[in-house]
Amino acid sequence: AQSEQCGRSPELTALLEQSRQDLNRVQSFSITKENVREALSRDDFPGAAVTLQQFRDKFGDTLDAKVLQEKIEAARSRAATSAMEKALPDVRMLLMVRSLDSAEGILDSLSQSSPYAAPPVKEQYESLLAVAQRAKAQRSARELEERLYQAQVSDQLTATLNASQESID
Repeated sequence: AQSEQCGRSPELTALLEQSRQDLNRVQSFSITKENVREALSRDDFPGAAVTLQQFRDKFGDTLDAKVLQEKIEAARSRAATSAMEKALPDVRMLLMVRSLDSAEGILDSLSQSSPYAAPPVKEQYESLLAVAQRAKAQRSARELEERLYQAQVSDQLTATLNASQESID
């Protein structure tokens, strides 16, 4: 009789249901955490974020999810900072030898990492990007100036030849 009363108790039924939901959430989070770790080991940061978001969509923004989000962000920041620390000295050297297209190519490849890098490295990136853009603009201006000068010389030569032809005729 007492077991029938416990089985029908709304409080016990609610507690049992809550326990099942908690167990489901914990098991789901365990799988999510493993999948995120696997994605991070491949530097698949978008995949890790999607996996975590799927958990959040189902269970909400739990404390565990927030901690895992911080781990994803920290891993992404470490990877971005490392990649940029390796590449920026090369960019600096390429700018010094005026190999602007190569420097710009490397900077373009780093543009996806820049928002996640440590602030000092991000500042170096932005500084080198500004130098590269200025140098490229100066080179374009010099090339335009040279073309205009060549056109002017060509026009003068044509005018001189035309004047010589007219004096011969």
